[in-house]
Amino acid sequence: MVWLGALASAGLLWLAFPPVGWGAIVFIAPVPLLWGLRRAKSRWAAAGAIYLFGLVFFTSLLWWVAISTRVGAVVLFPVMGLYLVPLGWIVWRTRSWPPGLWWMVVVGGWAATEWVRGHWPFGGFPWGSLGTAVGDVPALRATAQWVGETGLSVLAVAIAAGLVLVLERKSARWLVGAVGIGLVLMLGGSLWPPHTDGNVLRVAVIQGSSPCPGRYCPGENQEIFDSHLALTRTLDAGSVDLVIWPESSAQYEAETLTNPRNGEAVAAEAVRLDASILVGSTRAVGDRGFVNANVLYGPDGVVVGEYRKRQGVPFGEYVPFRRYLGWVKEIDRVSRDMVPGERPVVWNLPQGSFASVICFEAAFPRHVREAVRAGARFVVVTTNESGYGRSAATLQFSEMTRMRAAENGIDMVHASITGSSALITADGTIIERTPIMEPAILRGEVGFRTLGPTLYNRAGDWVQLLAIAGFLIAVGLGVWRQRVR
Repeated sequence: MVWLGALASAGLLWLAFPPVGWGAIVFIAPVPLLWGLRRAKSRWAAAGAIYLFGLVFFTSLLWWVAISTRVGAVVLFPVMGLYLVPLGWIVWRTRSWPPGLWWMVVVGGWAATEWVRGHWPFGGFPWGSLGTAVGDVPALRATAQWVGETGLSVLAVAIAAGLVLVLERKSARWLVGAVGIGLVLMLGGSLWPPHTDGNVLRVAVIQGSSPCPGRYCPGENQEIFDSHLALTRTLDAGSVDLVIWPESSAQYEAETLTNPRNGEAVAAEAVRLDASILVGSTRAVGDRGFVNANVLYGPDGVVVGEYRKRQGVPFGEYVPFRRYLGWVKEIDRVSRDMVPGERPVVWNLPQGSFASVICFEAAFPRHVREAVRAGARFVVVTTNESGYGRSAATLQFSEMTRMRAAENGIDMVHASITGSSALITADGTIIERTPIMEPAILRGEVGFRTLGPTLYNRAGDWVQLLAIAGFLIAVGLGVWRQRVR
């Protein structure tokens, strides 16, 4: 039964994320796994079952990684399962403890597992967090302003663990308490959703697409630039305040700071439109490095500054331990290593201040939170997901972006080179999005937040850390009880 429980939970949890996106199912998805772990015949069976759960869930969720890198997928999927093995062992090991202690171990242990996965190694890989799926419930997504995505993960596993205890007729108090907290949060999120209250900015996202997504074709960099320029030229003068080009819309030989013709073309459009233009720029640094940046042109056509991506994708934008991996031929596709930026960059427009993060960074709550704490009142996410085709990657990523909006109570723009680009309000609602793999212009208005920082922006992952502290206390009490018997 433990193996069937692991497979059932993997399937249910997969349904909670795009492309299906039945987010509410996340509250029961872990139940078969936890129920099975309590019945495992040995610690090896428990460890094996939860590893199977992780392997099946993450492979089905992240299969699109193999489109871009088969070697990366072969490494990533088994490693994602390994994160869960200590959790499986301790859930099994504490199965005979009092219900309250076991519940605290499960909730805090899951929180600790997600914390580790979100930070280590190489900065972490947070895809598949339970809290992301909870964001599909609007009233709960709004409460991210107080508890964050990580706090919603804690709520989800708290309800699931409480349900297991009820099914075993051990205790109902933990389920009742968790559900009660969830209902209070839903009421609060419904009555007081995050919102903006400042000036309004007219934006236009240019989704120029790619002539050969997912593969290299001669001259594609200039073609991508030209397609974004052509769409920008269709905008009427004075109709927009900020034009946004996605990540890698101007890269290498087509980059605007090193290609005078391209730079002059963007500057001329900024002057014609009397608008700022944010351009996704990739340029070489030395013989083996590159910079992934967002470059801002002012309405006068002059470069205001740039933000450099701080957290690159391991084995996608840089190769850890490259000197030892020369025998892996596929890493030759990553011929340069990204030179990371050092800090958030905030730009001031007449309507208010804004910042940007680039692609992978938006998956991590900390990067958008840092940008807002640095003074941004509206944030742009630029991304290039052309290598993943029409897979669920872009939908999964925009689900995480909407959580960043709700956590910080800010409007956000998700600008993708091949789609789906989206406008997202401060409560995480996606009000409009573009189709995938089609050139498009996404126009709308975003507001600036002047209300001050949200509780989550001030305190960070406080609920997750409290759950981890509860885990440590529960383990200490459980061990003490065993020794004094």
